Amino acid sequence: MAWERSSPTDREKLQQLVCAWEPDSMPQMGEVLVKYDALPASLETLDTYLARAREFLAEFPAGSGLLGLTDFLAQQTEALGVSA
Repeated sequence: MAWERSSPTDREKLQQLVCAWEPDSMPQMGEVLVKYDALPASLETLDTYLARAREFLAEFPAGSGLLGLTDFLAQQTEALGVSA
């Protein structure tokens, strides 16, 4: 989402951050995500994909563990503290 919304300068910054990712790059990445209000929109998209995955996985045996993966991913996104 940030890529689609960002200026050419910020796109270059995003590309540099992603291509040479380091854990200490997160504050800079966060600045761009906040600047373009990209995190809530991204989380909304993720929620949509998780709902579709749950519908699909409901047809599989419960022991596959994949449904639990969707719950884990949802918990991880909730931990970001941003509501979609």
